[in-house]
Amino acid sequence: MAARSSRQGASQNFIWNLFASFNTVCIAKSFFALLLGFILGNLLTTLEFDSKRKNLSQDKAFVHKAKVHSSGFGGVNNIAQPGGARAYEQGEGVAHIDLQIDDLFIPSNNLGNEIISIGPPNIINHFGHYLHDEFRSPYASHLYDKPKEFLQQEQESYIRKMKQIREDWGAWTDIEDTGDRAVPDFRSVPLRDLPNDAFPQNSWQTDPQYITRFIEEARALVTRVTESIFAEYGYPVKGLSKEEKEAVYQKFGVSLGAPTQNEERSGVAWLTEAAMDGLVRKLLHSMITNDDFYVVMAGHSAAAAHGNNFHQSSILQAHYILEPVFDKLGMRLITRNMAMGGAGTLHFSLAGKALYGEADFMVWDSGMTENGRTSDFFNKQAILSGARMPILFTYKQFELLQETNGTAWVGEILMQQSLKNLPETQDEVQVQSLPYAARYLNSPAHLAKIDKYNSICWEDRTDVTPDAKQDAHPGSQVGWHPGFRTHRYEGRIYTLILLEGLKKALDKWEEGVEQDGFPLHESYWHVGESYARVRETLRTYERTGEGDKAFSACELEFPEYPRICRVAMTGHGMFTPRNMYNDLLDIVKPAPNGYKPFDNRKMQYDSFDLLPLGQKIPDGEVDVHAVAIVTTSEAPDLNHDYEDLNDSNTPDSRRWLRKISERAMKYGMTDIKNSNAATASRKPKPNKNLARKLTEGEDSSTELTPGRGWEMSSPFYCSDSYCDGSTNSFCNRAAGTKCLAYGHNDGRTRLIGNPLSGWLVMTVPRVKEGIILARMEWWCQNPRTTLETTKDWKEVNDGKTMDTTPFDYDAFLEHRELLSEHRGISDRQLAVNFKMDDVIANDFFMDIAVNGKIIKSMGKDEWVKYTPEHAKICAVWPVLNDEDMAKRRDDWDGEEIELAIRFRSDEKPQQSFCISHIYYA
Repeated sequence: MAARSSRQGASQNFIWNLFASFNTVCIAKSFFALLLGFILGNLLTTLEFDSKRKNLSQDKAFVHKAKVHSSGFGGVNNIAQPGGARAYEQGEGVAHIDLQIDDLFIPSNNLGNEIISIGPPNIINHFGHYLHDEFRSPYASHLYDKPKEFLQQEQESYIRKMKQIREDWGAWTDIEDTGDRAVPDFRSVPLRDLPNDAFPQNSWQTDPQYITRFIEEARALVTRVTESIFAEYGYPVKGLSKEEKEAVYQKFGVSLGAPTQNEERSGVAWLTEAAMDGLVRKLLHSMITNDDFYVVMAGHSAAAAHGNNFHQSSILQAHYILEPVFDKLGMRLITRNMAMGGAGTLHFSLAGKALYGEADFMVWDSGMTENGRTSDFFNKQAILSGARMPILFTYKQFELLQETNGTAWVGEILMQQSLKNLPETQDEVQVQSLPYAARYLNSPAHLAKIDKYNSICWEDRTDVTPDAKQDAHPGSQVGWHPGFRTHRYEGRIYTLILLEGLKKALDKWEEGVEQDGFPLHESYWHVGESYARVRETLRTYERTGEGDKAFSACELEFPEYPRICRVAMTGHGMFTPRNMYNDLLDIVKPAPNGYKPFDNRKMQYDSFDLLPLGQKIPDGEVDVHAVAIVTTSEAPDLNHDYEDLNDSNTPDSRRWLRKISERAMKYGMTDIKNSNAATASRKPKPNKNLARKLTEGEDSSTELTPGRGWEMSSPFYCSDSYCDGSTNSFCNRAAGTKCLAYGHNDGRTRLIGNPLSGWLVMTVPRVKEGIILARMEWWCQNPRTTLETTKDWKEVNDGKTMDTTPFDYDAFLEHRELLSEHRGISDRQLAVNFKMDDVIANDFFMDIAVNGKIIKSMGKDEWVKYTPEHAKICAVWPVLNDEDMAKRRDDWDGEEIELAIRFRSDEKPQQSFCISHIYYA
């Protein structure tokens, strides 16, 4: 067996594979040629233009590996290990791909509704390479603050363990393939639904021998990972009879068909038959087109895994096992935990999937904070918005199956029921005889509290020293938050569902090519018609009945604008976690002097967190992740030795390697910031053409000009953070943070302004249905405080509305403590200290202008009417509700709208209010 090539041609492969990852359908060929030439000229001194690389450039491939169906993690790309750090220093590895937002070409579906849902950190995936390296223990990294001898022992133990895994469970073998393969041009058709006659004859999808070998290897991988989960929880199937084995599979299986009332189901979950067919279709589609596959969790603090480290959350535990599986099968798995503490899901779902990102597999888990009708809106937007239609897991389905004539792809996990199938914990002595993963899960309530959490705030490392003493463990370790074992088991349920889908997909593939030949017939894997059919059925469903029965739960919740229940919503927001491409500040216009709300705080470090040593799987226990990553390939030829000298910069010293790893983690990430980061505006250019003349209404003699008194209320925000809810996120690491390794992405950043702040002017990109909503807060500023910016002002914009003198950010930061006085005013708890009448003046008005015309001036009584919350911390105001625009939906594509909002009050000019999200359709 040939050793992996770790160095030869690495730079060329990485550059070509990078371009294969990006869609260039919207770029003129001539421009692309110039761009390609420029990049290659700067990054490669020589490059042999072989046909294979030309073909790879036609469509996406993986930046971290040359073969599509192989294990691409670790090796030169694992910069947390000595060999990977050295490789980086020699110019090798994925860390050398310097991706900037403007250079990121995202695959398009050619329908115009795809949501950009992936960024450079997800593509480079430093954490994945650290996590899934089958030849290097993540716990042996030279970045741990441990003696070299300790790390060497860990590595030696890991090598022995992985050798045993190969012997006991088997391993993935890369598929032998000679010659160059042509790559189909999936980007040329909507949703990558390429017709079979467009597949090149020598593409792997058309090769019977290759497909047969691939299905064989993939099926073996799925089976051993599935059965290792059974063994992890005390049900090994090796040596069992056929009947006994089938009983175990049934215990952890997925049943089909929606249950009738009071019907008990076996297994870990149920899906409608349509949903399982949809999952199989989506997985076949992703495997055949080598596409990304998106898994999204939406929910509250328990779903976010508060009290645990972020990576311990259920959905990321599923990712931990499935990412290397999907990688071998030619797919990139992107998993996001978008749950948020102290909130429901409405603040995100009002934007459709724009803030969640695209989803193929979506979970709603927000019962503690969102028990009303708004979850029906979530369900409908999951189907209607974005390019992809997910398999939706929720126990609050309302009448979704009826409204889609049974075609909606829905299911539900059976968490509490399936826990009863696990080995029972009887007492603190007996539990030690149970598998580690199963302990305390099926137990009396008083025992379930034992060993519930295993989370930390910091793992000592040599490359980062926190600026504040770290807490012993995260907060929020309360009774209603599940512990790490519960999250892991729930994650295994999601894993088993997707593994079952893969098993059925591989069976379908084999049956399909036997019947219809190669490549697999389009009827098995094209998704476009399926998406369109379900969406149109839902959108046009006509209800019968009188009174409330004539409306869906969603329409009853939003009676003033019920059409949002039947159209795809979108939007921009500031809360995190979120899709980082839909920041509210992206659509906010700067004032004439260049000012735009900002916060320039920086994270203490921007590398991934090391795995806590105390979370390592105990020796002798089944390690499902090891089963998922192991292959028959030989280890790459890398030098992992070093001198254990932390006070020396000489080559091969530990300090030298540490500095290289630090540099590698930063390289390619230095431009991964929000487009509104302070550093992007430090030298603003005044814009004298921003003012728009008001055409009607009060103050029509003045000009509508963006104000200079709006600020960011941002207790956790850092301008260089990447809080997208994925394993590649880095978030909440500001100075003074006392639990840096907590990892959670929760943040409630908002824009805050008062009657002196002037107009907040935004460009809403495309409004077609005539609906714009704003999420606002009346309670975000204690009336005893003032905004730092406006505290000394006596008139709007300090009388400098049209002043174009460039705003001096440096002077602002030097003389003020970055809005420190209101930073702590970030939590709903402040509302208990004052009442609404303390905040909203009797002469309060909110003016709304559209395209330079004031269309509405809401007085206090009307404005207060919208303060009741549809869901926890989510009250919304309709700022545009034009039904005439909606009536034109079939004959136009919508229009860009300039939206402006300001507050007015002479009685309380310093009282501020917050705006965090703009939603529209």
